[in-house]
Amino acid sequence: MPKVTGAYLRERRDNIVRAAMKLFATRGYSGTTMRMIGAEAEVSVGAISNYFPSKDDIIEASSQMVADHYLVADQLSLEPEESVAEYLSRLCVASEHDDDGVDYSRISVVTWGEAMTSDQVRVAMVDVFHEVQIKLREQLVELQRQGRLAADLDVEAASVLIHALANGYMLHAQLLGEGPRTPPADVLRALLQPVTPPVR
Repeated sequence: MPKVTGAYLRERRDNIVRAAMKLFATRGYSGTTMRMIGAEAEVSVGAISNYFPSKDDIIEASSQMVADHYLVADQLSLEPEESVAEYLSRLCVASEHDDDGVDYSRISVVTWGEAMTSDQVRVAMVDVFHEVQIKLREQLVELQRQGRLAADLDVEAASVLIHALANGYMLHAQLLGEGPRTPPADVLRALLQPVTPPVR
C-alpha cells in the first residue's frame, strides 16, 4: 500500500475547503450541506469528518484561505513607485477577480455574516483581520519611511480605516453587482488633493 504523504493530506484538505467555498459563495452557509461539499470535492462525508468535525471548522479554514490568498500572494504589498491613491485603489478592487474557481469576495461576505452568529468563526475572522491589518500597517510605515505619508500619521488607526474601506467597497460591489464607474484611484486622488478656496 502506497504511503500517504503530508503533502497529499494537505492537498486533500485544501480541496475540501475550496469545494466548500464555491458552495458557500453560491448557496450560502446554511444552504450548503456536508453531503453537497463531499459531492463537490469528490470525497465521502466520512472523509470530510477526518479533516473537519463541523461546517464551522470548514468556514473557519476558508477564512484563513482567503487571508492567505491576499497575504501569501503579496497582494497587499506596495508596488514600486505606487502612489498612495493607487495603492488604496488596488486594495479596493483586489477581490474582484476569481481564482481557482473561488470568488474570494463573495466568500468573504458570507464568512462575515456567519461570524455574527458563530463565536468560532468570529474568533477566526478576528485573527484574519489582525493579520491583514499588520500587513497594511507595515506598508504604511514604509510609505512614512519614504516620506510619502505624514510622519505623525497614526498607522494603527489608518490600517483599520483602509481595511474597512476595502471591505466596504467589496460589500458594495457584491450587493449591487458592480462598483462605481470612476476608478477608485481617480476618486481617491480627488479626495486627497488639497484644494485652494476660490478668492471672493
